[in-house]
Amino acid sequence: MQLLRGRFALLFNYRGVMQSSGVPDGRATCIDGLYAANWFKERLRCENHEVCVMGTSMGSGAAVYTAAKLPGADLINEDLLPNVQGRVLIIEAVNDQLIPSSHAERLFHILVRSKIPHAENEEIAAFASQYWIRAPGSHSSIPVGDTEYSWYRDPNTQARLSQFLTKPIGIA
Repeated sequence: MQLLRGRFALLFNYRGVMQSSGVPDGRATCIDGLYAANWFKERLRCENHEVCVMGTSMGSGAAVYTAAKLPGADLINEDLLPNVQGRVLIIEAVNDQLIPSSHAERLFHILVRSKIPHAENEEIAAFASQYWIRAPGSHSSIPVGDTEYSWYRDPNTQARLSQFLTKPIGIA
């Protein structure tokens, strides 16, 4: 657990990834994510609406599952769109060679329709400026130890991420 921009963050690798033991498995990854979030909530004595779950690549599925099981939790995601009651932030790595940008565009339009069913172009543009980040880097850019420029280190992306995290709860 560490303090990140004035908020606590729990960073972990699910089973079978990096130095974690076991074998990666979709179902087990979801269980690991929910267990970690509940452990985190107990330690900090916080409620669902104070939790923001983030997943990247394979961890996106666990993040979606976890956020859906914690009604009111926010989600930052770069891959999957959930059935989540909290806010959702989509992060797209613009140089991602694994997931095409059309995937993020589809997710964004699904998100807009779920939050603003009859949105006009101006509303969609305003929504995009708050809930979709097109960040530098690629799919494999990870926050620690990579030699490539990572979106995690981009000052603009960090500022937009901080803005999302500090926005008052209850604003879609």
